[in-house]
Order: sequence, then C-alpha cells, then structure tokens
Amino acid sequence: MDSIIQSVGNRSIVVIVLPDDQTIPTSEKGFSEMTDYDALGRYTEASSKLSSLLYERNEVIMQLQKLTSVAIGMSISAGVVLVFNVVKAQELIGKISKLEEEINSTISEINTNATKCGKSTIRTSVQ
Repeated sequence: MDSIIQSVGNRSIVVIVLPDDQTIPTSEKGFSEMTDYDALGRYTEASSKLSSLLYERNEVIMQLQKLTSVAIGMSISAGVVLVFNVVKAQELIGKISKLEEEINSTISEINTNATKCGKSTIRTSVQ
C-alpha cells in the first residue's frame, strides 16, 4: 500500500493507493453522501441567527399588541379618548416587515445547507 500527500490550497490530501484486490470499506451512505461540515457550520450558524430573529420579531409584535390593546380598551364613557399612535404602529410594522425579510432569507440559507449536511429543512406557513 502506497500513499501520496498532495497540498491543495492550505489543506493536505492523503491519497492511499491500494493493490487491485483490496478495497476500503465505506459506510452505508457511501462517500458521496458524507456530511459536509462546512455546510453543517453554516446551517448551525443560520439556525442560531433564526432563533435570534424570531425572538426579536416576537418582541416587536408584543409592542404592537400593547399599543393596539390600549387603544381598543378606551371608550367615550370614560370621558377620555386615547388617540391611537399610527406613526408608532407604522414604525413597528416596518420593523416587523424588515425582520420577516431577514427571517425568510435565513430560512432559505438554512434549507440550502440542510440538504448538503443531512439536516431537516424548515417549512413556512402563513396564517
């Protein structure tokens, strides 16, 4: 059995040359389906980013919910009518919209890398 060491960029590759009558046992997956660790790293990083984005979106939605619930709770019989802060509501909706774009982009990145490293993809649902 001979071996050859070859440098490719900043990595070294070892090539093992076997006699014709020997083979290297492989896993059931085979070499073509082995885990792509670079993709796994990108998948993990994007998954973490998605968690942060979802948390941030939930915080902004709760701010919007609080803003709307105060306005809904007021009645003329209380002698005071609370003016709904439309500008603040639009600002919060704008933040949500930007977060949704980033969330969708991150989900796309997760799904692209999931297929490369054998992880589950994420589906979205609109309600």
